[in-house]
Amino acid sequence: MVRRMFLIGWVLLYLLTALASRGLAAEKLRFGSPSKKPTYSLVLLAAEEKGFWKQNGLDAKWIPFRGASDVHRAIAAGALEMAYDPMASLIQAASAGIPMVAVAETNSAEYYIWVKSDSLILKPAHLKGTTFGSSRLGGLFHAYGLVAVRGLGLEKDVKFISTGGHGAFLGAIKTGKIHSVMLNPMDAIPLMLKGVLRPLVSISQFLPKENIDDTIAAPRPFIDKNPGLVRRAVKSILQSKNFVLQNKPWAEKQLIKTLKHTPRVAGIVSDLVIADLPVDPKITRKAVDNVKNFLIEYKLIDEKKAPPADELFTNRFVD
Repeated sequence: MVRRMFLIGWVLLYLLTALASRGLAAEKLRFGSPSKKPTYSLVLLAAEEKGFWKQNGLDAKWIPFRGASDVHRAIAAGALEMAYDPMASLIQAASAGIPMVAVAETNSAEYYIWVKSDSLILKPAHLKGTTFGSSRLGGLFHAYGLVAVRGLGLEKDVKFISTGGHGAFLGAIKTGKIHSVMLNPMDAIPLMLKGVLRPLVSISQFLPKENIDDTIAAPRPFIDKNPGLVRRAVKSILQSKNFVLQNKPWAEKQLIKTLKHTPRVAGIVSDLVIADLPVDPKITRKAVDNVKNFLIEYKLIDEKKAPPADELFTNRFVD
């Protein structure tokens, strides 16, 4: 009898331990990004290397793509749960029926129009009659390019051409198919230092003062079903972001190791990343409305299909 009770007790203890272990198992998360740009890659590499995902009970896999539209296709196909998503791209996806919702702002971003170093385009007015390259028409860079040329009074004088993918612009600009391109400085610095490109004009002066760039986002059904997981994912990324901000030497080493930057480029790019990352993760309705309105104004989304701003973001995970 005593032996039987001992065996029953042992079995119960085993089952309780197994169930507890199962309950503590890290939840899997596939997290995407539209590219490997440093503000994405450094934060996500830190989240993995420094254990921020694991600290928050997540077994996360980072999947980089070649553009926000590829991220949205993966979301729609069920191959991805969450991602970095520029607000302009998120609104375009939501207007097309993919119910993306921003749950935190992650960083600001500066964009410039760049031309070949030996180009005869020496000032913005010289863009008249030229072609502007964008990875795809209807995307973020196309939107910002339209804002810039209108601000310069050249709306009817610049032709937009899709280069067929981020990075393909280099061949297009070398062959003269395009004359200018929109890039973030951290992506253009290596080419500038090699004497390939030079900045022509910043577009910040043409954008609304209250704007929003990159966000952490997920489709609404996933958020509604997994609010705890979403909160832990946001926490992981914000912890990782703070680590990058406080550890410039680590960031430089990663840029050299993973993006194959030279030490000189890594030093400059890490400074740019550290300048872009410090933003309040809370999203304002005004900023979302501003992005939405310029997408409507430039006919990149149908006003009738665009969801209300309140359906495009939530601050419940950063309160």
